[in-house]
Formats: sequence, C-alpha cells, structure tokens
Amino acid sequence: MGKTIAGETAVTMSDDAAADPAGFFPDGYVAARRAFLEAAARAGAEIDGRRHEEARAPAGEALWMDAARIGPQRPRRMLLILSGVHGVEGFCGSGVQTGTLRRLAEAAPLPPETALVMIHAVNPYGFAWLRRVNEDNVDLNRNFIDWAAGAPPTNPGYAALRPIFCPQEWDADANLAAADAKRAEIGERAWRAAHSGGQYEDPAGIFYGGTGPVWSQRALFDLLDAHVAGVERLAIVDLHTGLGPPGHGERIAMHDPGRPAMARARAWFGGDVTSTIAGDAVTAPLSGTALEGIERRYPAIETTAIALEFGTIDNRHVQLAVRADNWLHGQGAARGLLDDPAGYCIKQQIRDAFYPADPDWKRAVWRRAVATQRAMLAGLAGP
Repeated sequence: MGKTIAGETAVTMSDDAAADPAGFFPDGYVAARRAFLEAAARAGAEIDGRRHEEARAPAGEALWMDAARIGPQRPRRMLLILSGVHGVEGFCGSGVQTGTLRRLAEAAPLPPETALVMIHAVNPYGFAWLRRVNEDNVDLNRNFIDWAAGAPPTNPGYAALRPIFCPQEWDADANLAAADAKRAEIGERAWRAAHSGGQYEDPAGIFYGGTGPVWSQRALFDLLDAHVAGVERLAIVDLHTGLGPPGHGERIAMHDPGRPAMARARAWFGGDVTSTIAGDAVTAPLSGTALEGIERRYPAIETTAIALEFGTIDNRHVQLAVRADNWLHGQGAARGLLDDPAGYCIKQQIRDAFYPADPDWKRAVWRRAVATQRAMLAGLAGP
C-alpha cells in the first residue's frame, strides 16, 4: 500500500507507464486522483484540495478538487494548468498533469521566479459519473459569467430546437437524422450557437449555465486565491477534448483579437492559435468560461490563456453523445435506466466521445500538451 494523501490511498505508477506516455492516462476518477497525488508527492509539490460535501462518486467515494504547486512561494510568474472543467474530459487532462509531474524537466522546465500550479478535476462529479456537467446539470464553462452584471446572456435559437436537443424518447439514429436535417437547414454557425453556445433558461437542458456560481467555481477561486498573490504574469492552459481532428490539440484563445493578450498568445505560439471571437476556432463563441472568470477575478495580473482542445471523433457524434447523456440522466433516470444495458451503452458512448482508448491518441495528446506548456513557459520568461 502507498502512503495516504488527502484522504486517498496512493498508487504507484509502473516504470512502464513512466516510459510510455500512454500509461499516464487513467481508467477512472478515483485512479486518476490517486495517480495525480502520488506524482505530486514524488515531485515535492505542495498539495492542497477542496472536498465536495454535497456529491459523491458512483460507489460512494469522496469527490475532490486537488491542487499541486511546484516552485517559489511568491513567484512573479505562474503557469496554471486546469483539468476536468468538463468532467469526463478530465481523463485527458489528468493524464497530462500526472505525466507532467512525473517528467517535470521535460514537460514543464520552470524558469526562475516561476511556479507551476495544477488544478486537478475542477468538476470531480462529472469526471466520476462520466458527464460533462456537474451535479446540478450545469456546464461549468457557461457558469463563469459576471453574475452581478445583470441578466445572463440569451440564446435565441435554443428553444425552437429543444425537441431535438432534449427529446422525450431516445432513438439515436432518429435524433442524429433530425439534427443533420436542421443543421443543413439553418447552417453550421447557427446550429453551433443554438446547440453549444450555452443557455440559462432550461435547467434540464444541454449546455445549461446555472443561476449563480456553483460549487466548482467557488472551490476553484478558493484554491486560486491562495496561490496567485503577488503574481504579475499568469499563463493558463485549460485542457479539453471533443472537437477537431482526432489527436490534434487546437490552441483556442478567448481574448479579444485587438487586445495585447491575443497578441502575446499569437507570438508565443508562432501564430498557431485560434480565436472564438474571430470565429476561426472549432468551438462556438462562448460566455461564462473558466478562463474568462479567472481573468476577470484577477484584473491586475497580466493573463495569457488558452483552451487546449483535443479532437476525438466527428463532431456530429460528439454532440449526439452529449444529447444522449442528457436524456439518460433526465428521462432515462426517471425510468430506472441508469443501470440498464441501454444506460451502459450511452455512458460508454460519451466516454468514447471525449476519451478515446487508442494509445496513439494519448501519445499525440502528450506531445502537443508538452509543446504547449513549454511554449507558454518560454513566453512567460520573455519580455
């Protein structure tokens, strides 16, 4: 047995796993957390965490958002790496974070006056339950709007398409056909905005942003408040999956194209960065992302932030998996289907949509993540 860290028994990763980056990537939330904490302890990281007091994993295990920090206590610069904002996407992010801790000199060589902070499983409920959303059906990357500024954004295209997004009965083939027909009718841009842009009026629907800051947002800021004091320059990588060519990590900035932050991102990556605002990214323009919320909370810090989005399968079937999972935890759960073979099939579908089992996919993710982290550290150390 390994030593106990923050309430969990650690596991030891094999030498084979350390040699092959595919071995960094976990099979489940509990195993992912253990591997992350073990790697953090081995790396000499300062470990902190917040326990979710209102939700549990499927087998009753505790849910945690964990932080690992390496570097000086009062750094001028910081690289922040987030995983699991969209719970089931945490498999990918956890693998990158654990691998980085185990191969620190290769994956994140820290310049002077620079700290590395990793927040593991921002949405531990979604990670454990194979859902993108949290325990309240809230998509965290729609929850970080400025709630004090007034009414949340509207999504005028959502209501008319809700019968496709949230059907009473689930037939995958019929739903996919209906979605394809509507997409062809209204165009890809309008479809993406209605489907994935976020909405705040339908608590049982897809891409729901909530009615105020949820536990994950509050816990994340509680952790970050303890770490960013004195930081002058902050670089953020928020790890995601689901959109784009399989295995490719698109660097997506949500900064206004005319702001210095966007110019820095383009310079750091040699132009290899897209923009949701400019409309050349694989994702629709969004409101309420974690990156947006962090930048707003710490306005005195020079922040350069990207979402690193790794493609999996074709977007039509990724969206289908999201709709199927929403149906299962709404209509299906009311009929006792969560533990039914049909429910297992849907859960496997959403896992595959956001976390392919192919070791080559995991190796491609690792290479791109390491290159991205190194570029951001070099950017932080520059003028």
